[in-house]
Amino acid sequence: MTDAPSTLPAPVLPAADRALLLDWLAGLLTLEPDAETVALLAGEEGDQVMSDLADYPGLDREAVALVEALRKVRAEEGSDAGAALALAGTFGTLFLGAGTKSKVAHPYASVYRDGGRTHGETTDRAAAFLARNDLDLAEGLNEPADHVGVLLAALAALAEREAEEEEEGDLAAAATSAAEQAQFTAEEMLPWFPQFRERVEAADPRGVYAAAARLTEWMLKGMGSGA
Repeated sequence: MTDAPSTLPAPVLPAADRALLLDWLAGLLTLEPDAETVALLAGEEGDQVMSDLADYPGLDREAVALVEALRKVRAEEGSDAGAALALAGTFGTLFLGAGTKSKVAHPYASVYRDGGRTHGETTDRAAAFLARNDLDLAEGLNEPADHVGVLLAALAALAEREAEEEEEGDLAAAATSAAEQAQFTAEEMLPWFPQFRERVEAADPRGVYAAAARLTEWMLKGMGSGA
């Protein structure tokens, strides 16, 4: 298991970049990859992610680890389709309950905060956060509000809103959007996400999702530091 190091301060990305990365990570942790996704991440898109994060300590390391792990899976499986199938199996074991109890990394905040139960107070707070900020669940996503992908996508939408407000010169509104992200991250993401990351690391033999979880944790640490 590789713990996220604590010797360096977690970086904070500009709002537009933060929105893109959070949305990208939300996708990785919400749906199994298909062959097209593998081809993109193992190719030019992966190169772009590593380049974009090269100047951000911690984020750069985990971006490289994620892309290299993905490329290794593709090389071992011999094709994008084979890699997608292998990663879908890991996804099912980790996040869909297809593995043994020790191999599951439940993607719901409530499991870690409400005594192992889902649809509790943590889910209610997440739903209230979405409603307060006029954020809807993605169409076709049949998950409770405290699913990690839903929460990351919501933070991505707020970061995108913040970027638009900055571009329009509405700095007060941008500050409000930034404060919403920081407070929610500090109070509702960071208290449980390290446990989630540890479970992913312990049960991901390929290392792709482990790197994604560490990259996400670094993002959240930077975002929550301003609360």
